[in-house]
Amino acid sequence: MTNRFILLITLFFCCCIGTNAQNLLQLDRFTANDAVKYDRFGDAVAVEGDWAVIAAPSNGTDVNGNGNIPRAGSLYVYKKEGNDWVFKQKLITNDRSENDNFGLEAVAINGDYIVAGAKVEDEDANGANTMEDAGSVYIFRRVGETWVQQQKIVAADRTPTKYFGGRIAIDGDYIVIGATGEDIDQDQGRDIGAAYVFKRNGSSWIQQQKLLASTPFRNAFFGSAVDISGNTIIVGADKEDVGGQIYVFELEGEVWQEKQILTGLEAGDYTGRAITLNGEYLISGAFLNSTDVNGENEITQAGAAYIYKKENGSWSYQQKIVASDRVLSNRFGSVVSASGDFLIVGSINAKTDQNGENSFNNAGAAYLFKNVNGIWEEQQKIVASARHANARFSGSIHLNGEYAIIGAYSESANVTDTFSSPTYQIGAAYTYLLCNTDTSVTSEETEISANFTEEGATYQWLDCNNGNAIIEGATSQTFTPTQSGTYAVQITRTNGCVSISECVDFCLVVEVNITNNESVLTADYTSEGITYQWLDCSNENGPIAGATSQTFNPTQSGSYSVQITDTFGCVSISDCFDFCIAAEVSVAQQGTTLTASYSGNDGSYQWINCTNNEEIQGANLPQFIAVESGNYKVRVSDAFGCETFSECVQVCLGVNTNVQVQGNTLTALYAGGTAYQWINCDDENAPIDGATNQAFIASQSGTYAVQITDEFGCVSTSACITVCIPIDLNITVSGEAMTADYNGAGATYQWIDCNNNNEPIAGATGQSFTPQTEGYYAVIITDAYGCVSISECTSSAFLASDDLNVSEFSIYPNPVKDYLNINTGNSSKQPSSYQIYNTMGQLIETKSVKNVSDLKVNVTSYPSGAYILNVQLGKETKSFKFLVK
Repeated sequence: MTNRFILLITLFFCCCIGTNAQNLLQLDRFTANDAVKYDRFGDAVAVEGDWAVIAAPSNGTDVNGNGNIPRAGSLYVYKKEGNDWVFKQKLITNDRSENDNFGLEAVAINGDYIVAGAKVEDEDANGANTMEDAGSVYIFRRVGETWVQQQKIVAADRTPTKYFGGRIAIDGDYIVIGATGEDIDQDQGRDIGAAYVFKRNGSSWIQQQKLLASTPFRNAFFGSAVDISGNTIIVGADKEDVGGQIYVFELEGEVWQEKQILTGLEAGDYTGRAITLNGEYLISGAFLNSTDVNGENEITQAGAAYIYKKENGSWSYQQKIVASDRVLSNRFGSVVSASGDFLIVGSINAKTDQNGENSFNNAGAAYLFKNVNGIWEEQQKIVASARHANARFSGSIHLNGEYAIIGAYSESANVTDTFSSPTYQIGAAYTYLLCNTDTSVTSEETEISANFTEEGATYQWLDCNNGNAIIEGATSQTFTPTQSGTYAVQITRTNGCVSISECVDFCLVVEVNITNNESVLTADYTSEGITYQWLDCSNENGPIAGATSQTFNPTQSGSYSVQITDTFGCVSISDCFDFCIAAEVSVAQQGTTLTASYSGNDGSYQWINCTNNEEIQGANLPQFIAVESGNYKVRVSDAFGCETFSECVQVCLGVNTNVQVQGNTLTALYAGGTAYQWINCDDENAPIDGATNQAFIASQSGTYAVQITDEFGCVSTSACITVCIPIDLNITVSGEAMTADYNGAGATYQWIDCNNNNEPIAGATGQSFTPQTEGYYAVIITDAYGCVSISECTSSAFLASDDLNVSEFSIYPNPVKDYLNINTGNSSKQPSSYQIYNTMGQLIETKSVKNVSDLKVNVTSYPSGAYILNVQLGKETKSFKFLVK
């Protein structure tokens, strides 16, 4: 039933080269092979998914190409199979008649439904009640792969010349139909126009509402264009006196309410003749407009289109677009169709081809626009492949998703056809694929990648420096050049779209390293034609005058890099290399204060603990005062980050040298020493052999100290401490004289009267003493170290032993650890009290004896050492010496 011509042209011709190339790629050209002259095939077109429909309102034959009824009208249905559109079915009406013009300017497809208008059809839905040009609409439903007429609908209030079905739109369960011939009366109310809304109810479509302009005008032709999307209907009134208007209706509940009127910007524009809804955008053609986007540079009927955007529930004017090659009477804006970010605008009277050449009157053209960040920009001019004068290419357009159909209802089957040819101006239609291929590329340090990804797509990288020559083997999405240059990628998609990116400059960044050999810096990269420039990193990478060789000899510390430029002007820069000219740093010590001396300039200081090599917080001045023993060094960094370290210096602050004395045991209180050495202060601090523990037991009275070595090797010496070892004193009585048996050097003596509360005897300060009266006496000896020892009370020779019966007294055990017992034996005299003294003559304890239990003395709290016990027997006193362990 149709003739299909495959466009045999080089695909490159259809491809735009750009960072985001998009274009319409012609797939097929259709003509009906049962058509005759003036059939107007392509007068109306529609496409959705895999289905397309093309109207031929002047075609008169039936589905088999027979039974001609002039201008009854037909529809041709196509389905996409693979990359081809294949003719499937011819549709005619069940009640077709002459001059019905079925499909004239009104065909739409949505889901399983095709609707087409016959605005000059005369009969009602049942084929009766003839009214001239009342108009009707036919609904076809797809059953499997076949389209079947389901229903004929007419206006509920049909009248002659209503032209119901002059424009049609369908979306889901709603159909909106224009009827420009609607009259209020036969005078001022003629041709105000109307629009009808039908809603699907099961398998039937029922009139839901009749829409009228809120401010109708004579000859306004309300309904001259309609569109519907979701809950919004727009209706054009192209002959309103103000230059045309667009009425916006929204569905509230079950009622469509008028919400807004958009008025043409310039009188006589015919705004509202061609309109389309596309998401938040509304586009209206103004094909009689004569000015450019700024309202200037008038060219009569060059045409324009207005773009409105819905924001905050209201539509407002956003942009005016015109053809880039505006020409007198081209009528840009005669048809508009949009989908997503793309818009096609028809220019039915355009004369020239896409290059502005080969002029034919009324050949027609279409313009593709894209929404780029809210601004619609022209992308491509499209013309028919079989263009000729008066073809009226773009007389109908429908863009839906990635496919578009453009009709040329006066195009001949062949460009050589003449008026006498049977295929003269039979009409044609073209299918296009929207090649919305993202040809942007991402250039990284070592590779270039095409950003477009699609299964089955192929890639070919091209060398722009060599006439876009194909690079052998470079057929992946990512390309790794081996040299600097300018490259592009050609992307071929499975749908046949071929797009080429812009040429991209790629610089092959090479790795450049710097070596230091005896204070000479050398760049390790070399290649033919490259140049070198050494840079001062510490001076914002400023070039160093004269440093343009592969090697560079700095005269001062600093941070340097080298810049290499290849023959393509591509630059590679090495990392900054820190170069240091050695400086010296020394440390002077005075006690715990360390002072650094630095031979360089503008140094910053940081003191470091050598033991753990950690920085000391806050120690960043030339002078540092240590607060603990340790080994310290200083790091000095110059302005270029060059570092110099001093040697480690030992600082000794000393440790706790206190010593605890308990009896003859001396213990150093500092337990963290690594070594201990006890010394004899009386022997010029001579070390005591074997006394190398924290504790030391003195074997004799003397003066001792300890030397403690800490973890840093610092030695601290305690103060000398005197230790007293009690002397075991005995008194011998010879005649009247009493003599102490101790005669150590430097010792002093003091005899005391035991019978008189141990009262010192005046003048009795020698080793021997002769009492003047009988009694008990003892001696206190202070040795050279100040240690005091007291003898037991001893009876003088003048006192008879039987008078006191002292021989009956005893103490035990001796030495004692816990309890000392006083044994009175058979003495008739019982103790009345007792006193205990240490060897210094200090009273330790006194107690009255009231019963036997008081004769048991608790010494568990006594420090180890020697003690004197004096027991009172009436007026006499008995003394005993005992040792506590």
